[in-house]
Amino acid sequence: MKNVKELMREQSQRRGVSGFTLLELMVVVAILGIAAAIAVPSFKSTVSRNQLISHTQEMAGIIAYARSEASKASNGRVTLCTSNDINEEPPSCSSKNENTWDAGWIVFSDDALLRVGQASTSNLTIRSSGFASDGRVVFDGTGAPGTAGTFTLCNDLGVSQAKAVIVSVAGQSRIAVDESDPADQIVNDQAGVNVQCPSV
Repeated sequence: MKNVKELMREQSQRRGVSGFTLLELMVVVAILGIAAAIAVPSFKSTVSRNQLISHTQEMAGIIAYARSEASKASNGRVTLCTSNDINEEPPSCSSKNENTWDAGWIVFSDDALLRVGQASTSNLTIRSSGFASDGRVVFDGTGAPGTAGTFTLCNDLGVSQAKAVIVSVAGQSRIAVDESDPADQIVNDQAGVNVQCPSV
């Protein structure tokens, strides 16, 4: 039978040994799994939201660029249009009533091709509405497109997170906001109507 001194020596030696038991490791792995299950969907929606904001700002920039170039063009006219063949030489506009901007877009004057936009990411849709010809926005020498319209950007977050860029008759653009009273968390187009996202 061990005396008290031997027992105390064994206990102090055991305390000096570091490590985890299998049960402790399983608990830590379970906690990490739960934390990951909570964090990953939230992270994905944050990334999707940020991509949507970035594309919206890019669209507003394209409109401002086309409007600015119209004031410098020799014929005082610059066209922004959808294009399904942006990799062709030269690319061309899609059919006049095409309001789907997902495949790409071009900006051109009678003198030259000014800019080409790449196809959007797979889960992003861009639609135009309200313009005289949905697939083309033609800015004159004063920077006016002649009619007001809206570019609506949607992704897998749905219509409640959709963004839109409104272009006025004078050619000025602004990011759309929810103008409904009471607010319904959906932004409104140039006519004050809730934007819609295409069904996927």
